[in-house]
Amino acid sequence: MARDGDEEHEAAAAAVSPQTAAAAAAAAAMTTLALTPLHPLRPFEDCGLLEVAATGRDGRSEATRVRARYPLKLLTPRSTANASHSLWAYLVTFGGGLLAGDHVGLRVDVHPAATAVLATQASTKVYKKPRSGVAAAAAPMAPAATGAAQTMHARVASRALLAVLPEPIVCYADSTYTQTQVFELSHGGSVVLLDWLLSGRAANGERWQFAQYRSRNVVRVDGHTLFSDHTLLQNDEEHSLTTVAERMGKAHVTGTLVLVGPAVQQLAAQLVHKTLPPLTEHCFRACRNAAQQRDATGRETATPQPFFFASASALEDARDGAAAGCVIRFMAESSADAYVFVQQCLQPLQPLIGHLPFTGGTQGGAA
Repeated sequence: MARDGDEEHEAAAAAVSPQTAAAAAAAAAMTTLALTPLHPLRPFEDCGLLEVAATGRDGRSEATRVRARYPLKLLTPRSTANASHSLWAYLVTFGGGLLAGDHVGLRVDVHPAATAVLATQASTKVYKKPRSGVAAAAAPMAPAATGAAQTMHARVASRALLAVLPEPIVCYADSTYTQTQVFELSHGGSVVLLDWLLSGRAANGERWQFAQYRSRNVVRVDGHTLFSDHTLLQNDEEHSLTTVAERMGKAHVTGTLVLVGPAVQQLAAQLVHKTLPPLTEHCFRACRNAAQQRDATGRETATPQPFFFASASALEDARDGAAAGCVIRFMAESSADAYVFVQQCLQPLQPLIGHLPFTGGTQGGAA
């Protein structure tokens, strides 16, 4: 495993010729996912790369290549309590969030039979964009000087599993955020993707007050697009009659959970046909119980039930109609309810990924 400094990355990036970059781009687009060596990091395009392979006789997954530079850090702690032999990698940004002009680009390669989990130590904060003149002076070379951006390009080989399970994004008032995540799966590869967003800093009275939030998630299997999802939330007085807060209603959390591939096919089918309806009803009951209060005389008084909604849809391969996974969409008034719902959905994955996320830290954001 190699960890290099910023200076080495920048020097290596400067040495890449146009022909070499074009060849590397073509190799990255190969649907056979031969997992060829990745080219050096490029300024403002890739801040980090992670390669994970199953090594040793026990098949334990290890990081064989780790590189990162500002504003990204990649942590790959070793855990003796992880009996699944999966590798957990944590994405950390300096300062605990993204500033206007920050662009975090990450490339991930998961080799055959390896299991990798990408997580964050806390929610990703997106700070409000400065005035245009200040942004240009602060980051004249950045591609997204008026906002923050994150991109991920992941390749998952046969019999490998990649689980992307971050804490939610929290966009502060007047902030702009763009996210693009593309997953290229070889036949037999699997991916679990959790993408969710909180309304803002509830303690400060912020609720869907960001300028723009844009998210794009794409899952391809052997070059065929299986899932493509685009989300745009924008407060635009010139082109919209309503604000994002008005359109979101009571919801303070919105998210999408995607499961694709043979490693999670059984769980996907259970969520669509068996688990999700009673799980949703369980969340409804929990909301109702939390809404029950007692007045001074000891009598129970009902307060309005917190809003919660979830739906599940099966994903099929358009080429042969075979079941390929599922997509779950959820919205909640309470972030605590959203965390409980996500944990319940992911609980059957524990034998594969070692332990459940969102169980050891604080859960910040909207109340």
